[in-house]
Amino acid sequence: MTAALCLLALLISCVTLAFGTVRVAAPETARVYVDPPLVADMAMVPGTLFTVNVKVDNVVADPGLVGAEFKLTYDPTILNVRVLEEVMFHTVTPLPEWDNIWQLQLLIDNTEGYVAYACTWQDLNLAYEGGYAPISGSQTIARIVFEVTSTGECLLSFSWNGHDSVILANPYAEAIPHESVDGYFSNIPPWTPELMVYVDPAVTDNSSLRVGSIFNVSVKMDSNILHQGVIGLQFNFTWDPAILEAVGMTEIMFNEVTPRSDSSNIWQIMHKINNTGGYLVYAYAFMDVKKAISGGYAPIAGNHTLAYIAFRVKDTATTGLNLTDCKAGDLYGNPLTCGTIDGVFKSSSVIPGDLNSDGIVDISDAILASRAYGSSFGDPNWNALADLDGNGIVDIFDMIRLAAMFGRAR
Repeated sequence: MTAALCLLALLISCVTLAFGTVRVAAPETARVYVDPPLVADMAMVPGTLFTVNVKVDNVVADPGLVGAEFKLTYDPTILNVRVLEEVMFHTVTPLPEWDNIWQLQLLIDNTEGYVAYACTWQDLNLAYEGGYAPISGSQTIARIVFEVTSTGECLLSFSWNGHDSVILANPYAEAIPHESVDGYFSNIPPWTPELMVYVDPAVTDNSSLRVGSIFNVSVKMDSNILHQGVIGLQFNFTWDPAILEAVGMTEIMFNEVTPRSDSSNIWQIMHKINNTGGYLVYAYAFMDVKKAISGGYAPIAGNHTLAYIAFRVKDTATTGLNLTDCKAGDLYGNPLTCGTIDGVFKSSSVIPGDLNSDGIVDISDAILASRAYGSSFGDPNWNALADLDGNGIVDIFDMIRLAAMFGRAR
């Protein structure tokens, strides 16, 4: 018989003693979760110990909880469990009556990668008479101490054989409705690209730009990590074709490093502008890599401007200047990891604070600004439109400016 069946059978045998007859309760949804939900720290090298708690909240007093069971799984090649400690029943039960706590299962299996917990009281009548049953509200069910054994990431999951392993039982041997929320562990170092390709300037916002005006942006490459160097590079660049029209793209990097006498060695694989779809494609490499290396101008490393792009303004609105599908290769044909940072074009007629460009500063813009709060240029959640004072960081001063503009419409 499984621990779950044992637990429910125990409760069924005790319920008539405690209440005489079984009645149907209408419990509210409880929640069982791992706390903290995220353990992510690259400093957690093998041998590091950390603790998580399995907690429950939203347990209503009527009928309350008298038994709990769960399995928490993990990747045993990354983590091992050193301690599984029962907490909840020992917290609510007076010390003189701890022998009434029935630990049906407190098991650690570092081969399969799980811990198993199942606890209730041996004598429910005694627990009720003592005033410590049933359990309600919020409680810590168990404490688990993990040891890191290698580098990786894994779920701390309540799923077992494809099903939720959590059982919360009320005094009538009924399951208490609940949701189970997994945790997550990672000690993988953050991803660092070998190349960073970005739009410069990050924000184009010039009061002199009107419909018909032409302006330029650059696409640049920063390569500050040691690698073999670049032999070929490609990217796509997109915008809203209703707002901007690309009138030209000028390749810079390969023409800059290659002697004029060897200009025929520059391979223009793709140099395409499509104003109907609002995109362009840049793809360049050396035709004869050996010749480029012997000439001393390949491979390419360091910081360079890849291209200049000229736009004509078609409408006074806002559009992203977005980089996609960026790829680079070294002299052996190996791919180099490539990160990108987009830009944005803002017409001077756009209301400051109108982050979604719908013509009014409202709660939707406040939500977008809150998502970007604390970010600076280059961060994943960076939003140039939220940087209202243009100092390169979305901070409290930008929030004050947005609040001052709240409700204004174009």
